[in-house]
Amino acid sequence: MKLEMRKNRAILLDDKKVVGYCSYVEEGDVWKIDHTVVEEARKQGKRIVPVCSYAIHQFEKHESLQDVLKG
Repeated sequence: MKLEMRKNRAILLDDKKVVGYCSYVEEGDVWKIDHTVVEEARKQGKRIVPVCSYAIHQFEKHESLQDVLKG
């Protein structure tokens, strides 16, 4: 896996295939994340298994993410 930074987007690649990303608006030393793979998963009818502590916390905290959570 490789993390690649592009203009206003952080992309996770497996070989050359995009497996995850988030886009953001940069304001000084702050990134405002405005799009993640959650939206893409919804569009494609995919389910998500959060494995990092931050993602797990977000899925526990936000009811709006439950529709894509694979439980």
